[in-house]
Amino acid sequence: MVKEATKHIWEAQHYPDLTLPTARNKSIPGSIESNEPLQRLYGDSNGHNRSKSTAACRKYYGKRYGKLPNGPWDCDEYPFASTWQGAFTGDNDTRATSHFSARLIPSADNQQGGRELDDWYREQRIIDHDDFFVKVVKADGSEMVLPAPPPPHKGPGTMGDMNSDGKSDLVAVHSDGSGKLRFYPGNGDGTLGGAKEISSAGWAGAAISHGGDFNSDGKQDVVARVGNELRLYPGQGDGTVGTPRVFNSGTEWDTSISKIITVEDADGDDYPDVITPYDNKLWLYPGDPNNEPGLKDPIQIGGAGWDKFDLISLDDVNGDGHSDLGARNRNDGMSYFYPGPLNRDLSQRTAMIREQSGDRATTRLYDGAGMPLITSGHDADDNGRMDMWATTWNGKLVHIKDDLAVVDESRPSDSSRPWITYRKEVGAAGWQNIKALG
Repeated sequence: MVKEATKHIWEAQHYPDLTLPTARNKSIPGSIESNEPLQRLYGDSNGHNRSKSTAACRKYYGKRYGKLPNGPWDCDEYPFASTWQGAFTGDNDTRATSHFSARLIPSADNQQGGRELDDWYREQRIIDHDDFFVKVVKADGSEMVLPAPPPPHKGPGTMGDMNSDGKSDLVAVHSDGSGKLRFYPGNGDGTLGGAKEISSAGWAGAAISHGGDFNSDGKQDVVARVGNELRLYPGQGDGTVGTPRVFNSGTEWDTSISKIITVEDADGDDYPDVITPYDNKLWLYPGDPNNEPGLKDPIQIGGAGWDKFDLISLDDVNGDGHSDLGARNRNDGMSYFYPGPLNRDLSQRTAMIREQSGDRATTRLYDGAGMPLITSGHDADDNGRMDMWATTWNGKLVHIKDDLAVVDESRPSDSSRPWITYRKEVGAAGWQNIKALG
């Protein structure tokens, strides 16, 4: 009954670097070989452990992970939430992920495992701060033999991950012919692999975005305004897209719409949504989970002035459970952060970027002349902070990232502060031929 929970423990103990969340040099306690025991945690703090581990599952599998195909699923964590070595009590830094593993397993398996663990605590009289080890053996009690490492676990729901490797990717429209759609796999450090053409024609003048699962198949999709249609290109989980479908209410879109973004959940219904500027205002099109692929009636969330802004799709930057929004003014380069929920008037904003150059810092993120195209990289370098990719005036691609090494004395070192950024060139030449990023 607890086969998958047991397998998770064993793999986390012996192959920690293959577990999620991804981190360098993972070290997970609890095995006899590690000489690092677990300690029973009694009280309410185990809720903090569960919150941190389920946040990891949401990141890698999507907010609706429990309803993925072949479910229902639970988010299983090791070390157990009922130990002082759990996801949060083991290290309360929200970015710290090298000491635990989180994985989806069948709900029945997870819940039975929890009951058996509680029974063991009672039978053995394991109380708060008592040490214990966990050893996985075969059903007959004999020793397990280490086989070849299992394949890394993939998170199909990672926002922006088109090929199911747990890393954020990029899509772009190339100007060749009538416009071609290209896929660039992320390497997990802000750089990109080689381009792959995934659609050969018809993309000239299109507005594109990718991220979000609009057809509930556990894979990240591409959404695009092509001509006067808003289309869903269902992701196949390997970096390619399937046959397009026009969104219900996705006809007669104005061809002047040059920027759309998809966000994981703008309005709290655990379903992705579309945001676009139109007629100098900002509009939210809530996704309709009962009419896939469909959109509900638009909601105006921004007044006049949005035509000069590029939108940047953000995940939950400030940890409040809502998708957030970034925007760059093409005229003056100023950039702003709009916290979710996003189904409301977005008149309140704060500076999003502090560009660090020596001892100087600015809130300007380059104007449209210096950086013609900009898009979200989600967490492209897996440091727990949001990133961006942008083209430059001289035809290159840069990765814009939060520099966690820079000490900012004026603000706390947490997710509420603006990015302290620097740029890294990740595409050497030819990006002037790219006409849209998503």
